[in-house]
Amino acid sequence: METKDPFLFPGLSASFKVGERQLGEIALRWADFFINDKGEKKFGYKINLFGMKANDWEATNYNPIDGSEVAVDYPFGFDAVNVYGDEPVASNNDYTDQPFAYKGLGVFARNGYQEKDLVDYDTDNFKFNTGLHYYLNKNLLATYNFNYSTGSTVYQGDNRYRLDGIKFYQNQLELSNPGKWFIRGYATHEDAGKTYDIVTTAIKMQESSGSTGEWNTLFADRWLANYADLVEANPIHADILSQASAADNPDASLELYGSLMDNWINSDSEFFSPFYEANLNEVNQLSGDFLEPFYAPETQRFNSLFDDITGKEFTEGGSRFYDKSALYHVHGEYQLDKEWADYRFEAVSGTVITNSGTIFSDTKRAIYLYSGADTATITNNSSGVMYNSNTNEVVHVGSDSTITNSGTIQNRNSPDNNSIVLQGNEFSVFT
Repeated sequence: METKDPFLFPGLSASFKVGERQLGEIALRWADFFINDKGEKKFGYKINLFGMKANDWEATNYNPIDGSEVAVDYPFGFDAVNVYGDEPVASNNDYTDQPFAYKGLGVFARNGYQEKDLVDYDTDNFKFNTGLHYYLNKNLLATYNFNYSTGSTVYQGDNRYRLDGIKFYQNQLELSNPGKWFIRGYATHEDAGKTYDIVTTAIKMQESSGSTGEWNTLFADRWLANYADLVEANPIHADILSQASAADNPDASLELYGSLMDNWINSDSEFFSPFYEANLNEVNQLSGDFLEPFYAPETQRFNSLFDDITGKEFTEGGSRFYDKSALYHVHGEYQLDKEWADYRFEAVSGTVITNSGTIFSDTKRAIYLYSGADTATITNNSSGVMYNSNTNEVVHVGSDSTITNSGTIQNRNSPDNNSIVLQGNEFSVFT
């Protein structure tokens, strides 16, 4: 990518934009150059500043996830799209096989956390760029560029992430004969800041109250003690029991009873929902050997736990997304002009990637350095994680490349998919 040349586009330019979601955006550019005693362009510089703030769209879809077997009015909870921690991670939440004992209790869900309780939807972005251009002679130009960017927003990837104070910065040096050839080297660094995984945060907060398996057991016990008799006392239950009792044999009677109870539960949210909510609130207040009270949003107790979990990395039992990666790269190009053709010769060499955080891709390779990018050096440190969630390999490199892995390189789609593909010859892999 090439930006505006300060020798060709000097002066001041500015823009300002406003829009929905309290969007405000401003951009400034200043460029100038100096000439020598011979009237030749000698030194040019440019400065770019960009700032943006907005309120991001809030994720408030509380319908059941795709493939759910229940409707939005199901009275015993469900796995909702933008509620996290309500997933059926334990199997003891289904009492449809014990309809006589646990009257009115079928499949139920633990309440989770709405995304809006776990996320600041403020979005901001700041960018700074400066370039210095110096002609060593009339055909030889030396250039230095520095790029910096930081921002915060919500990101949808394999999970939902809050990018909080993420930073990118790049130093670039180039020597060129403009329009003829260039050789360019740059170093790019990335810092994820205080970024955290929103879904993992909710799950960790639930686990801090107690395991979902223990919660399910206590929910069923309290239902049996407090609400099964109220279900039995309803005239609708008496009618269901009468129909089931008329079946030909005990097995048919049980099957019909379960089916009729399931129909009643799914069609009478007005009757069952208050019982579910009351039972849920009671279990969420329990404190004992295996369960602590629910960490309710907008309380100091919630805030303290939230800060603790999002402040620790995954390896420490938290949800912070740690990433401090670096990419070093050198390449050049020479253009040979003929009357009947235009030849371009490009050499790419010396790509170096050092990872101490996380590099991932949901749909493609995490690292792909094959096409013309031989002699790559990739170092994945002990805290580094490289992964993808698709059928492609995680890392794909060309000839004369070196991979040193002290961390994790994993294809999470299937153990049948490759994690590393080496194409060409002369490789070194160290683990």
